[in-house]
Amino acid sequence: MDQQATNDVHVLGYTPVVANTVSSGTAYGGYGYETASGSATTTMSGGVPIIGGHHNQSIVIKMFHDADPAAANAVSARGLLGPDWQTAVKTGGSGTCL
Repeated sequence: MDQQATNDVHVLGYTPVVANTVSSGTAYGGYGYETASGSATTTMSGGVPIIGGHHNQSIVIKMFHDADPAAANAVSARGLLGPDWQTAVKTGGSGTCL
């Protein structure tokens, strides 16, 4: 008879960005002659989005007794749920979708 769906999934924030720098150098000297060389490498990590929220849905179902005249136009819930319908009904919020 009625149904609703909501989706409030969104980016909550980001993981921190971290920089890691590794450097090395060499220096030679002697006899009035000096040489120096070096290198550095910086790697960045982080900045990954943090996702949160839910996908929700609900449905309203009207049930009919077999003797009700409107039952002739109704669909069988047992037929839709299948042969294991009792387990589906017992677990309730198991996520069974029709």
